[in-house]
Amino acid sequence: MAVVSLRSDEFTLDPYDTYAYMREQEPVLWDDETATWYVARFADVYGLLGSPALAARGVMSWVEDLEPREREIVEPVEEFFAAWPVFSNRPDHEVLRQALLTSLGRSALRTLEEPLERWTRQICSGFAPGDDIVTGFARPLGIRSLSNKVPIETAVGTVAQFLTGAVEPTTTAIVIATHGLSQNAALREALSDGFIGPGAVVEEALRFDPAFHFAPRVARETFSFQDHVIRSGERVNLVLASANRDERRWERAAEFDPLRQPRTHLAFGRGGHACLGAALARLQTSTAVSTASEGGLLDAIAACDLVRIPSFGGTALRRLSLFGD
Repeated sequence: MAVVSLRSDEFTLDPYDTYAYMREQEPVLWDDETATWYVARFADVYGLLGSPALAARGVMSWVEDLEPREREIVEPVEEFFAAWPVFSNRPDHEVLRQALLTSLGRSALRTLEEPLERWTRQICSGFAPGDDIVTGFARPLGIRSLSNKVPIETAVGTVAQFLTGAVEPTTTAIVIATHGLSQNAALREALSDGFIGPGAVVEEALRFDPAFHFAPRVARETFSFQDHVIRSGERVNLVLASANRDERRWERAAEFDPLRQPRTHLAFGRGGHACLGAALARLQTSTAVSTASEGGLLDAIAACDLVRIPSFGGTALRRLSLFGD
């Protein structure tokens, strides 16, 4: 087969046949339509995730070429996305990442008690009758906790990313895990009997069909890779979802099998831009799998009712029905 249009419904609804073609025939592919390189094999993706030749986001110099009216509209959008951790580069990214990791750690939460009390009093002191608790108290307090070490505009971008970067991987992993188990009575029994743990199911769901298929990068400099020349400023999508089904790493990679080894995958990336919410997503999904197993929910999921939504660069799910629903 040839690579279908990456903008087509065929690809955006189910890209895995195209990923398989890329891995076998064009593991480093330039696509004219999207003006982007795509890297499909596990070893290549793994290596480039840590490569200093790639940046998370390039300089949006094209904005400067826009007409003043267009630039006025586009610039705030570009600045907003530039504040997302996934799109930020050193040194800002390191400062942001360290602040988030520190703020989410147990020891950091203890050190937050005194300033948190102080900030709370400051916010409350300005309260007046009719003020909204949500917008005037709870939200500013949450943002203030983060912006103690991160500028307020960066904190807003971080929260925006968390709304997608935390919710979507967890939602997708839960649905893929429960659906995968619902298709295999032996796996459901093994989970119920404790022969496999929910953690193994979670890792396989993340490998099998992650929420985000691409790790978007931009070439910092011109460099050669696998007989191709990638020029400075060109976009490079490291295809995590394809790497996770690479037959060079896993046998029967297109099958859902929580018993497989190795379990290490690239659903959350790796290195300096590895997903900050990975531990939380794993915990939430593991809890959901255990609860679904104990409650008999897995036996009630309709086999063919996993409905997908066309999505470029990700897995989007509309519905997973129950029998009798």
